[in-house]
Amino acid sequence: MRGMLNGQGVLGRLVPGAALVLLLLHAGCVNRYSTDIPLEYHSLLEEKYVSKSAWTRMTLQDEKKNVRIEQDQEVVVTAIGLQRSGSVTVETPNGRKRVVFPFELERPMTLEHYEAALLDALWFESPETRYARNKEQYGTRIADAIRDHKILPDMPMDVAYLTWGAPSNIIPIKRGSDERWEYNTLNLKNARIEFRGGKVVQSDGENISDTEAATKRKRVRRTS
Repeated sequence: MRGMLNGQGVLGRLVPGAALVLLLLHAGCVNRYSTDIPLEYHSLLEEKYVSKSAWTRMTLQDEKKNVRIEQDQEVVVTAIGLQRSGSVTVETPNGRKRVVFPFELERPMTLEHYEAALLDALWFESPETRYARNKEQYGTRIADAIRDHKILPDMPMDVAYLTWGAPSNIIPIKRGSDERWEYNTLNLKNARIEFRGGKVVQSDGENISDTEAATKRKRVRRTS
């Protein structure tokens, strides 16, 4: 499922309609209905994201080739795929790696679900900007945990999402905000988070720091 839940990214679930509203403010209303994303929005998405710098929220595996770009790497968005089940094409700034990452969205594909899936896969703010904002909002301890992909007890659900990203599956435990997030990704194998009252009560597994970028970050922090 690659973090997609019923065809909708987790960001869209936590902040319903947020992505769609941003584009509607620029585009106005579209009077016709289409089973796929209306053509009027294609150029808007391309203008908003193509050629923009981003940072991978997870390790991205190419849909066909044995090529991947690891977690926390800077990339450039070179294309958005609005056919089939949706995809994004990114490459490293030096051009050495290029990945077409599939979203596996359900059809009909909607603009809201596509953009939410994109934001589940990529950050569009630098690590420094994100860290400074998280430190101001949550304090140094939580900002460090988010940066280092560490789940802490009592983390709110939205902070856990910032830390580990979109889960592969969400299982309601009972009514309300009690649920279990399960992960089975390249970075999180058979991992899970359990929430009670919207906060972390238990987590199993560890984000795999398999990345050159993660090693470099730790080395810089040790010497700074």
